[in-house]
Amino acid sequence: MIYYSGQIAPHFLYNTLNTIIALIYYDPEKSRKALEHLSIYFRSKLDSQLHQELIPLANEIEFVQSYVEID
Repeated sequence: MIYYSGQIAPHFLYNTLNTIIALIYYDPEKSRKALEHLSIYFRSKLDSQLHQELIPLANEIEFVQSYVEID
């Protein structure tokens, strides 16, 4: 994944949203979970940018798990 100026890579967002759109038709439950993970990922990313300090390990693990579940 490539970050641009501390932001989410546009291709990551585009691909993730398209994947979720496709899942809605075939597996609504899986699409719901993907959206949950995407929101956790965004919240973690925003928190890390806003606070600019050390992030607790538990939060970092949640961030990585959400990314892996989306990907």
